[in-house]
Amino acid sequence: MKINIFRHNKIKYLKWVGLGVLLTGILIFILFPYVFDKILGDKSYPNIYIGNENFGLLTEKEAGEKLEKIFRKTETEGFEFIAGANRVLVASTITSLGDPDLSYSLIDFDHDKTLENIFNIKKERNIFKKWQYIVDTLLGQINLPVYFDMDKEKIIEVLKDNFSVFEQPAKDATIVYIPRRGYVVKKEKIGSVFDYEKAVDELSRKLVVLDFSSINLNPVYKNPEIYYNEALSMVNKISDVEKMMPYKVFFDKDSKKFFYITLSDFRKFITLRKKKDVLEFYFNEKFKDFLKEKTKDLNIEPQNAKFEIDEETGKVVQFQESKEGYLVDIQASLDRIADDVFIKRNQFSYLVIEKVKPQYTTADVNDLGIKELLGVGRSNFAGSPPNRMHNIKVASDKLNGLLIPPGEEFSLVKALKPFTQDAGYLPELVIKGNKLIPELGGGVCQIGTTLFRSVLSAGLEITERRNHSFAISYYRDEEGLPGTDATIYDPKPDFRFINNTPSYILIRTIVGDDGELVYELWGTTDGRRATTTKTKVLSKTPAPQTKYIETPDLPKGKTECSGSNVPGYTTEFTYIVEMPDGDKKEKVFKSYYKPWQKVCLVGIGEQ
Repeated sequence: MKINIFRHNKIKYLKWVGLGVLLTGILIFILFPYVFDKILGDKSYPNIYIGNENFGLLTEKEAGEKLEKIFRKTETEGFEFIAGANRVLVASTITSLGDPDLSYSLIDFDHDKTLENIFNIKKERNIFKKWQYIVDTLLGQINLPVYFDMDKEKIIEVLKDNFSVFEQPAKDATIVYIPRRGYVVKKEKIGSVFDYEKAVDELSRKLVVLDFSSINLNPVYKNPEIYYNEALSMVNKISDVEKMMPYKVFFDKDSKKFFYITLSDFRKFITLRKKKDVLEFYFNEKFKDFLKEKTKDLNIEPQNAKFEIDEETGKVVQFQESKEGYLVDIQASLDRIADDVFIKRNQFSYLVIEKVKPQYTTADVNDLGIKELLGVGRSNFAGSPPNRMHNIKVASDKLNGLLIPPGEEFSLVKALKPFTQDAGYLPELVIKGNKLIPELGGGVCQIGTTLFRSVLSAGLEITERRNHSFAISYYRDEEGLPGTDATIYDPKPDFRFINNTPSYILIRTIVGDDGELVYELWGTTDGRRATTTKTKVLSKTPAPQTKYIETPDLPKGKTECSGSNVPGYTTEFTYIVEMPDGDKKEKVFKSYYKPWQKVCLVGIGEQ
């Protein structure tokens, strides 16, 4: 049998060639992405887009500066919402005319995460995904999102403050009493309101792709729930209820104190509502004001136990006992009275009063273990507006003498609330869109900052802290730098820390006439040592130009401005706690401050 040597060698040759081609292909497949990255150097892949903006072939510094420029432009210009002929410019940050503590962000762009996402493509380890990215960037483009945090509820609140005047809510048919005519039925009306939630969702979708065009508020037509003929059928039933007047309402089940709902009162407050498609009598919103007036002396704030250091003996002494508080639940009381009058036809009713326990109760002062000063925090509020000074003193008084048991997580918001005028706080005006709206709680961030510094000094475990949106002058350190402040706002953000010492901690507050605020934390040291590094400025952004907004809330020609133009910063410092057993814990506190833009409202209202 003859063997074809030539054919055999050819097949062998082709196998080797095929194997070589395969190995070459594999080598190219593996090495090309590496070579491609080497050619690009420190630049991003080509054709990387966020919206219509190309971030391809840029260094990390160039891409970061481009993002910064885009974000800062939107933050200073705001976002326009349109409803018919009415236009409102909503800034990304709410600013206050009198107190920078009441300034807070509605939208925070995440510069670092967005920038990191651009360059993560280049850092991809999976070879198949890497090739997919390369093909997409060379033959097409890659579209990436913007990362940001948005306070949807507060934006809706701002929109309602500015646009609700142009709405016509649906009105149910209802019964009203007219002297000498008796009860008559007012006809229903179809309403027109704006879909605020849809508008804010559209804003969110646009921000993802850097689309900053105007957003239209679309009207939504609302039908009433109660119609004329339904209400008319209830008129003849009122006389039976009127026979129960005057109606007696007791303060509670055990109390002999009461007030009357007279026939005259009843006729002012009666209305209709539908509950599970059943039409029934009910009390209108004016009845809530009536109840608040009748029960205003019943509400008693809970009183925390408070302690102080006797400077002569060095011992802890109690100067305020803890006491339970009482709160009239107005809505629950209204529901109970309505049920007793209209459904059960009871001869009397009574209020719903809740007991409110104090946060800190009376303890055995002889066994608290409070012996020495653990930490001190300082800040200065000199030059603050009168209402801000007042609020700082009110809040400091709430904290002074409070005890924190070992192992407990302390919440500053919980300790200072409620932020109401009844609790002693005074309001300041804030700019929302083109409206001036009063808000309570100004000055409490001075409390947060001072307590934060005392906690750092004492070496306690910090579980929640957020810096202010802006580099406020009140909170700069001894070097004149921002970075050691803490903002709070009900319900979030909060300032929280854990008493991780073996004994109770006593808060002592000192409010100086010169604006010096000193917070001391007393307890028993376990030998820990706390230090902080000097604050580093990682970046600085130039201050923006002043923004002018026309408003009908001020007379024509009058101007009201908030603060001044301040640069933005990124800063950090390291918090170091060394324990007696040699354990060492470090935590970096990084703070981002937007450039503060001075906002001026220019009056276009009537003189």
